[in-house]
Amino acid sequence: MKKLLILFVVVTFVSCSDNLSNSKAEKILKKCFEKEQNYVSVKVFTGDVIFYKEDMEQLSKYKKLADDGYLIVDSIGIKKTIFGKHPHYNIQFTSKSKDFILEQNLKHLNLTYTKVLLFDYEIDEVTDVHENPSTNTAVVNVNLKQVNITPFKILMNDKHPEIKVLKLTFRKTNNRWKYCDD
Repeated sequence: MKKLLILFVVVTFVSCSDNLSNSKAEKILKKCFEKEQNYVSVKVFTGDVIFYKEDMEQLSKYKKLADDGYLIVDSIGIKKTIFGKHPHYNIQFTSKSKDFILEQNLKHLNLTYTKVLLFDYEIDEVTDVHENPSTNTAVVNVNLKQVNITPFKILMNDKHPEIKVLKLTFRKTNNRWKYCDD
């Protein structure tokens, strides 16, 4: 009986501790991530699109997506501009890509584009927690990993790492740790 009482006191003390552990920080972050959108997207210009010399790599990626059935890339011919002659295409989405479209018919400089999902980030692990009691804050190192990777990821110009490392600041309020407003 004495052992059970001691075990109960120890478990109660540990669970009521106001220290921020890796697992406690991860639980807080997961709640915050449920509320926030943690994805990477890209603009895909649609309709009549001119591809300049520096856009040829992008055009080849569009053609790859067309080969896979996600885009329709129809050549309209060559368009003469003040910068020279350039390939001109009509770009459209197929029904196969509808699950990856976040927003459509957006405008930028008289061009129409669609915002397309590349992938989501989710918490992989919390690697480190450094509390600063004098300011009631903690710096938390967390690794995020790419999940739900879509075929449109090939359109990325800059490289997003497979594992993204973040340093996040938590704050302590009323003996409770917070990262986002809940």
